[in-house]
Amino acid sequence: ENLRSATSNMANIIDVTGDGGITKEIVQEGTGEAFPEKGDDVTVHYVGTLLDGSKFDSSRDRGEHFKFKIGMGQVIKGWDQGVATMRKGERAILTCKSDYAYGASGSPPKIPGGATLKFDVELFGWSNENDLFGDGGVIKKVVEESQDWKKVEVGSYARFTYVLLSADGAVLREQQEPIEVVVGNGTEEEALSRALLSMKSGEVAQFTVSPPYKLGQGVDHPEDSKVIFSATLLVHGKIEDLLKNGQIMKKILKAGEGWSNAKDGCEAQVHYSVGSEDGQTQYFTTRGGDPQRMTVGAGNYIEAFDHILPSMKPQEVAQYFVKPELCYTTHDPAPSADIPAGVPLCFEVEIVAVPEGEDLYSMSLAQKLQMGNDRKAMGNEFFKRGALSRAVSFYEKAIKTFKEPPAKGLPPQADRAEIEESKAVRLPCHLNIAACRIKQKDFAGAVEHCDKALQLDGLNVKALLRKGSAQIDLGDLLLAKRDLNHALELEPENVDVKRELARYKKVAAEQDKKDKSTFKRMFA
Repeated sequence: ENLRSATSNMANIIDVTGDGGITKEIVQEGTGEAFPEKGDDVTVHYVGTLLDGSKFDSSRDRGEHFKFKIGMGQVIKGWDQGVATMRKGERAILTCKSDYAYGASGSPPKIPGGATLKFDVELFGWSNENDLFGDGGVIKKVVEESQDWKKVEVGSYARFTYVLLSADGAVLREQQEPIEVVVGNGTEEEALSRALLSMKSGEVAQFTVSPPYKLGQGVDHPEDSKVIFSATLLVHGKIEDLLKNGQIMKKILKAGEGWSNAKDGCEAQVHYSVGSEDGQTQYFTTRGGDPQRMTVGAGNYIEAFDHILPSMKPQEVAQYFVKPELCYTTHDPAPSADIPAGVPLCFEVEIVAVPEGEDLYSMSLAQKLQMGNDRKAMGNEFFKRGALSRAVSFYEKAIKTFKEPPAKGLPPQADRAEIEESKAVRLPCHLNIAACRIKQKDFAGAVEHCDKALQLDGLNVKALLRKGSAQIDLGDLLLAKRDLNHALELEPENVDVKRELARYKKVAAEQDKKDKSTFKRMFA
C-alpha cells in the first residue's frame, strides 16, 4: 500500500528543469491555458520550509500576498522558473535544490548553505502591460519595435494602417490608406484607443481581441469571435500651437527622421500644397514637379514659412493651419491666382531633404557676427515695409545668435570677447524691437527692450527716449520725466527728446487736473 502511494506521488511530480533542480507537485489544479510570462507582475501566497519541515518564511502568516515581476531576477531561480509553469489558481509544492535557491552560502540564520527548499505556492493571478485590460480580453504582441520614446496620449490624434485577421490567420480586411482617429481612454466598446495608447510612432504590433471586446472607432469586425488586429502606427501627436497665439497650428502627418530640426541658413528642398482651412479644396501644389529650394530663416517667403521650416525635421510631413496675416501679401504674392486672399489657409509641407547645417556653438565669432548682422538687416527690411512682427522675429534671432551676459557678476572669461563684440549687433536690435513695440502699442515690451539696451550702453539717448515715451503711455509719469530729462542732459538739442518732454508735460497737466477734480468730489 505504501509503495503504491509513493509511486502515485512520483507520477504527479513534474521535473521543471529536466535536471531535478526544480520539481513541482500540483496540489490544486489551475484554470485556463495561459501561463505568466517574463516581465508579468504575479501575485502569490507561499510557505517556505526546509526538508525537515521547519518553516522559515510565510506570506500566509503575514496575511499579505507577495508580488514580484517574474523572470527578472527579483526572486530565486526556483521561483522564476517554477511559477512560470503554473496556471491561474494553481497551488503546487516547488522543491528547489540549492543551485536554484540560495546556493552554498544559504541565507543565514534560517537557511543553511546547500539547503534544498520546499515552497507551497498558490498563484492568484498576474498582470502584464501587454494585457491591456488585465483580463486577457485584448493581448498585445510587439512585432517591430519603435525608435521613438513617447507613447500615444489621450486626446491626441493617431494615424495608422492595419490588417484585420481571423483567429486562424485569414485576412478579413486590409487598410493600406492611413486612417486617423482621436484617441480616448479605451473601453470595452472602443478597445482601439487602448491599443493605440500602448504604441509609439513607427511601432508594429498585433492585438488579439476576444469577445466581448470590440475595436470600435470605425474598425468593425465579427463580435462573436476572436480577431487579430495588426497595426502600424505612423504618427501621433497633439495639434501644436506653434507661436502660442493661435496663428499657426501644426499637425504632423508623418514623423521626421533624427532629432534635429532644419537650421537657419540651410537650403531645404520642400514640397508644399496650399488648400482651404477645412482641407476640402486644394488651390496649389508643388507636387508633380521638382521640390522648391527654400533657405531656412532667410525671410524670402511668406511669414508663415519663417516659423514652419525651423519646426520640421528631414522627411517630415505636416499640416499647418495659418491665419491670413501670416500668409500672402503684396510683398509676398501667392504662387497661384486660385489662392484666395484674406482667409485662413492649410499648408501641407514636406521637407524632402535638408543639410545638417552648423550649430551656433561650433561657429567662430566671425561667423556669428556675420549671421547676426544678416538677421538684423532682414529685420530692418521688414521694418521698412511695416511688417513689424516679422521685423521683431529677425531682431530677436539676431540677438539669440550670441551669448548674453549673466544677470549678476562677470561672464566667464571664454565668453567675454563674444559678449563685447556682439554689442554692435545686440544694441540696435533691442532699440529697434522697442520701436516696433511702441508702434504695436506694446509699451511694456518696449520698456523691457530699452532696459536691455541700457544694460549694454547706460548713456544711450535712443533707449532713454523710447523708454520715456513708452512710460508716458503706461502712465508711469515720474519715471518718464526722469528718463527724458536724463536724455536731454546728454543731448540738449535733441528735437525728439524735447517733443516727448512736451508731451509728458501735457499728459501730466491733464492727469493733475483729473486728480484735483476727483479729490474735490470726494470731499464735497
